[in-house]
Amino acid sequence: MKNDVKGLRSLKLILPYISHYKWRYIIGLFSLIVVDVLQIFIPLLLKGYIDGLKTGNKSLHDIYFYPLTIVILAASMIIFRIIWRMNVIGTSRRVETALRDTVYSHLLRLDPEYFANVRTGDLMARLTNDIQAVRMVAGPGILSFTDMVVMGSLSTFAMFRLNVRLAALILIPLPLISITMYIGGKMIHRLFNRAQSIFSDMSAKVRENVDGMRVIKAYVQEDVQIKEFKDINDEYYTTNMKLARISSLIEPFIRFLAGGVVVLVIVYGGNMVIKGELSLGSLVAFVGYLLMIIWPMVALGWVINLFQRGAASASRLLDVLNVEPLVRDEENALDVKDIKGEIKIRGLNFSYKRNKRQVLFDIDLDIKAGSSVAIVGQTGSGKSTLVKLLPRLIEPPKDTIYIDSIDVRNIKLKALRRFMGYVPQDLFLFSDTLKENIAFGSDNVVDKEIYNVSKTAGLWRDISSFPKGLETFIGERGITLSGGQKQRVTLARAILKRPKILILDDVFSSVDADTEKEIIKGIKELATREKRTTIIVSHRLTSLTWVDEIFVLDKGRLVERGTHEQLMKRHGLYYRLYQKQSLENRLR
Repeated sequence: MKNDVKGLRSLKLILPYISHYKWRYIIGLFSLIVVDVLQIFIPLLLKGYIDGLKTGNKSLHDIYFYPLTIVILAASMIIFRIIWRMNVIGTSRRVETALRDTVYSHLLRLDPEYFANVRTGDLMARLTNDIQAVRMVAGPGILSFTDMVVMGSLSTFAMFRLNVRLAALILIPLPLISITMYIGGKMIHRLFNRAQSIFSDMSAKVRENVDGMRVIKAYVQEDVQIKEFKDINDEYYTTNMKLARISSLIEPFIRFLAGGVVVLVIVYGGNMVIKGELSLGSLVAFVGYLLMIIWPMVALGWVINLFQRGAASASRLLDVLNVEPLVRDEENALDVKDIKGEIKIRGLNFSYKRNKRQVLFDIDLDIKAGSSVAIVGQTGSGKSTLVKLLPRLIEPPKDTIYIDSIDVRNIKLKALRRFMGYVPQDLFLFSDTLKENIAFGSDNVVDKEIYNVSKTAGLWRDISSFPKGLETFIGERGITLSGGQKQRVTLARAILKRPKILILDDVFSSVDADTEKEIIKGIKELATREKRTTIIVSHRLTSLTWVDEIFVLDKGRLVERGTHEQLMKRHGLYYRLYQKQSLENRLR
C-alpha cells in the first residue's frame, strides 16, 4: 500500500475482510436477487388480472388465484429480506469489528516516536467515525449497489418487453443524473474529508483540555479555551451543514426527475390506451416497473454518497496502516527463553530520525549480570535515550548493544521486553484501581505479592491510608495520586514483573528523602537477593553512592566511569555535580 492512495481505490482496504466473510455475502446477495426477481413478477400478475377482468375472461378461481399468488410472493420476499439483512448488514458489523481490531493492533505495534507526532484525538476519530463510514460501504453500500443494478436491469428489461416507446422515455433523465452525481460526489468527498479532519481537531482539543484541566484553571484560561472550542465546533457545524445541503439536494433532484418521467409515462401511456395501442393492464404493469426503477435512480445518489464518504475515511485509515513500525522483529530473531542480564555496549552512536540530531557519541560500557549501576549527567546528556535503547523502545543501530553477548536486534521484542522492567520518566497510570495498575503486565499475581512490592517501593503506607486500599480507583492517568505516589506505583509495577534487568529512569524526583532511603533499601535487597541487573538514572547523586559502578554522560559522551569513591578522587564532572548537590542540600 502507498500513502498516496486516493479516491475509491482506497476502499480496497475492506476487500480482505469481505473475502473472509464471502459466503455470508454470497448468501445475502443471492437472497437479495431472489427478492428482486420475485418482485418483478408482481406487475405481470397485475397485468394479467386487470386485462382478464376487462375482457371478462376470468373465472372466480382466477379472481382468487392472482391475489393469493401475490400474497405468497410477498411472504417469500419477507423471508429472503430477513436472510439478506442478517448476512449482509450483520456481516458488515463483523467487518467493522475486525477492521477496528486491525487498526488498534497496528497502533500498538508502532513505536513511541510515532505517537510523539500525532494527536490522540485524531486517532480516536479514525477508530470511530472513519471506521463507521467504511462499515456503511461494506454493508448498506454493497447491498444498495447490488439492488440498484439488479432491480434496475430487471425493471428496464421488463419495461422494454412491454413497450419499447414507453421504455425509451426513462432514458431522458439519465445524462442529468450522471452529471449531478459526478459534481455532487466530488463535493461530498471534499467536504467529508474536511469534516473528519475538523472532528479530529475537536476530539484532540477536548482530550487536551480534560488532561490539562488543572493548568487551565490555575491560569484562568477557561474563557479562552471555551472560545477556541466554539470556533472549532462552529467550523464543524458549518462544514457538516454544507455537506448535508449537497447530500439533501441530490436525492430530491433525482426524485423530481423520476417523478417527471412517471407523469410523462402516464400521460403518454394513457393516450396509447385510449387509442388501443396498449392495454390497461400493460400500462399498470409499466407504471409498477417504473416505480420500481425509481429506487435505483434514488439509490444511485445515496450509494455514491456512501462510497465517497467511505473512500475518504478509508484513505485516513490507510494513512495509519501504511506507517511501518521503526522497531520490529528481524527475520531470524531469537526467542530467548532466559537471560543472565549481562549488558555490553560497543561504539554506540545514535540520532533521532525525526530531527536528525545526534544525541549519543561512541558509547562503550559493560554492565555485569546481577550488578547495580547508575547513569548520571546533566540535563540533556542522553541518559534517558541510552536506557530506552536497551528494551528497544527506540531502535539502536546494529551490533552496538548486546545482552548476554546477543545483539538485542537479534532477540524477539516480546522475549527481550519480557526480561526487562522499565520505569520511564513520563509516568502513566490507567483509569483503574491501584491493584490493577500495579499488576499490569504480570499474570496470576496475588495480593501478598502486591503487598511485598508495594513495601519495597515505599508505597504500602499510602495504600493503607486509602479508604478501599488496593481497590481504590485512581482516576484518569492517576489524577487522585500525588507525583511521588505515581512514581512508586510504576516502580512497584516494574518490580512485580520480576525482571532480570530493572531500569529506573529518575524514579526519585518526586519523593522525599525518607521515602527515597526506603526505596533504595528495598532495591538493594532485591538486587542482592535475586541477582538482578539494576540500572538507575537519577539526578540525585547523593542516593547513588552504594551502586557497583557509575557512568557519567556529558553532551552524549561517556566521560567518566567508576565507583563513587573513585569518581570523587578524580575531581571531574561527577565530583563537581556531587559537591553542588551536597551544598544545595545543606542550604535547604
